[in-house]
Amino acid sequence: MSSNELLLKILEKLDNLEKRVENIERSLGYREKKEKLTPALLKALAIVKSSGGKSDPKTVSQKLDIPPNIASSYLNKLTEIGFLSKKPNVDPRIKSRYVFELNETAIDEETKKILDSLSKDYEDK
Repeated sequence: MSSNELLLKILEKLDNLEKRVENIERSLGYREKKEKLTPALLKALAIVKSSGGKSDPKTVSQKLDIPPNIASSYLNKLTEIGFLSKKPNVDPRIKSRYVFELNETAIDEETKKILDSLSKDYEDK
């Protein structure tokens, strides 16, 4: 076998491997999650993280200086993606029907690094 034939065979195997990895990522939803994660959603997620992994629309609204309905929309979208879970609020100190909790197991390492960096910006606000 010539070196060109060997190189072509290696490239073909790499291409097949790349397709298999793409299929696995697609089946786990990684690519779709990353594509849906806008800068505004990342900021909202960072606020939840900086709030001890639990927050509500009012808090996100205040920290991002946006209307509460927009903050609620962001949190619901993050829940749909799988990064948050939405639970009825049982704490009378929080004036919200729902609280949102971080689902860290659904967040890939690259996104975690971004969140760690962003959440520092919202810790004291």
